[in-house]
Amino acid sequence: MIKVENLTKKYGNNIAVDDVTITIPDGAIYAIVGPNGAGKSTFLKILCRIIDYDAGTISFNENFSVKEYRETIGYLPEQRGLYGGIDIATQLRYFAAIRGVSSKVSRQNIDFWLRKFEIGGWKYRKTNELSKGMQQKVQIVSCLISMPKLIFMDEPFSGIDPINFKLFTEIIKEYQKDGLHSYNEDYDTMHFNSDEHVILIGKVMGILEEKDLATDEHIELYRVLHPEDEED
Repeated sequence: MIKVENLTKKYGNNIAVDDVTITIPDGAIYAIVGPNGAGKSTFLKILCRIIDYDAGTISFNENFSVKEYRETIGYLPEQRGLYGGIDIATQLRYFAAIRGVSSKVSRQNIDFWLRKFEIGGWKYRKTNELSKGMQQKVQIVSCLISMPKLIFMDEPFSGIDPINFKLFTEIIKEYQKDGLHSYNEDYDTMHFNSDEHVILIGKVMGILEEKDLATDEHIELYRVLHPEDEED
């Protein structure tokens, strides 16, 4: 479980995350939904302990040091962090190593995830030889390579076609059965079912309320933007 209370983040006079309080239970899949600039990526980075916050508290089931916590999570950034001139296997071994995964286990995990995402035959190809969608698959594998307990994904479906979108969601649902928390920020292509949840932030709340989606028990109405940003 992750418990967030009165979380606030400011950049100068701009309030990026405004007094957020929410409890996210174990084994849940949550989507963070909102317009550009609403604070979604900032919120994810705070949860990943990449950036600090100005006020409030965040607590987890277990008491981790920052180093230990970072080794238990997988983070998929919005901007790809792949190296164009280096082959996929070498990069994934590097990403596994910085998360504390042994060389033997990383090789096993690399083969497992590349097969799962149907790119096992591309293991020694350089990433600048891949399409945008293929690169996104590699980026997702880098997020999962350490078999994390928590996964945070920022725009995970960028560049993914409908067939691979289905593959990706099936893999995440399968992984969830083993005790996954997944927090994902993608409001263009996110689909919801009985055990997925969405945190609505910013002006998108009004749009969904008009469509009566906000009455769904799995949709949590939540504001991250400052109230004055909701007026126009």
